[in-house]
Amino acid sequence: MNRALFLASIASAALAGLLFGFDTAVISEVTADLRNVYSLSPAALGATVSSALITFLFPLVAAQSKAALFGFFAAMMGLQFFVVLLYFLETKGTKLEDMEVLMRR
Repeated sequence: MNRALFLASIASAALAGLLFGFDTAVISEVTADLRNVYSLSPAALGATVSSALITFLFPLVAAQSKAALFGFFAAMMGLQFFVVLLYFLETKGTKLEDMEVLMRR
């Protein structure tokens, strides 16, 4: 292995670890405020933090493998379809006042 490539790999891994640690610390500080301001359940808070982590990792995956990026995107679209199908209410034709009652259930 080329010595320059080896040192560049070490430097980029160290920088990635530093950035990931910083990102984790920022997320840890923000989670309490997210929970309080938006009244998030533990599951919703986990989904929010997972979204932030995916947002952080997405460019790294894109840089490494173009084909994996499209597969990941297709898998997320399929997952989102089922989440919307199972957990989101149909509100077509419902009055705004009635929606508030539906959302409390």
